[in-house]
Amino acid sequence: MSNFRTVELSDEAFENAGLRFLTIKTKNLKGRGDICLFIPEVDEELTDLPIYILLHGVYGSSWAWAMKGGAHLTAKRLMHNGDIRPAIIAMPSDGLWGDGSGYLSHKEKDFSQWIVSDVPEAIIETIAGASNKSRLCIGGLSMGGYGALMLGGQNPHKFKAISAHSAITKFEQMANFVEEPLEKYTIQNKNINVIDILQKNKKTYRQLGSIAEPRIISWRPIELCTGKCPR
Repeated sequence: MSNFRTVELSDEAFENAGLRFLTIKTKNLKGRGDICLFIPEVDEELTDLPIYILLHGVYGSSWAWAMKGGAHLTAKRLMHNGDIRPAIIAMPSDGLWGDGSGYLSHKEKDFSQWIVSDVPEAIIETIAGASNKSRLCIGGLSMGGYGALMLGGQNPHKFKAISAHSAITKFEQMANFVEEPLEKYTIQNKNINVIDILQKNKKTYRQLGSIAEPRIISWRPIELCTGKCPR
């Protein structure tokens, strides 16, 4: 039984370049949300494919990574060359609130749970090769980078990897891009600094020591945007 009231998946007969489009109705958005998907062509019946979630920046939507950056073409080439293993690339909208939702939990709509819960669940329900054992990774550009760092840092046991490009790191930096006053963002915490979130996780893992689940933690320089950034 589906977790969503309605689920609409594009027809393979009319799709192109491995892209599929999925629309679901979710309580977190109090309406419908869109996900653009790249599904790799594989010779054998692979299961538990990893799911890489890419978050777009302000003004865009679910099509941005594919139709402005050709992310699916890059992924296809890397998979074909054996540089990365076959994986599902999920490119959801931010929920289409204002110029950008920030991927935050607003009072009326929960854009963070749309990404963290609804997107993986919808893919597992509808796409062959995805399962509850599929590893999740999250990345993004600009506002999407902020969302990836924030959501990945807040859910470290859900995501196996986090990546960000030209990311803003503080909620207040949204004012550089959006038309809506920041007061319109009905969120509980307007002082979310993703660096603080990540540093807190780093400290926690050090304190856990040998008690923690064995894992590799890599802290590499990330291209961060602290002023006016590209979208």
